[in-house]
Amino acid sequence: MLAYLLVLGRFLGGLLLAETEYKHRVEADIKPFRSLLLGLFFMTVGMSLDPHLLMKKTELIFPS
Repeated sequence: MLAYLLVLGRFLGGLLLAETEYKHRVEADIKPFRSLLLGLFFMTVGMSLDPHLLMKKTELIFPS
């Protein structure tokens, strides 16, 4: 439960920073890590998927 609260807090903090005068500075500071963090995100999502469940529930992938 604590992990979800941390993620939600970081998300809301990012939303708040996007509306401030520091937006461009934050973007410049984060830019070097952008591709690394994006790759880490997709790797984490991919590792949390259950391929057996996805094969059984094809309507989750290909809705009609």
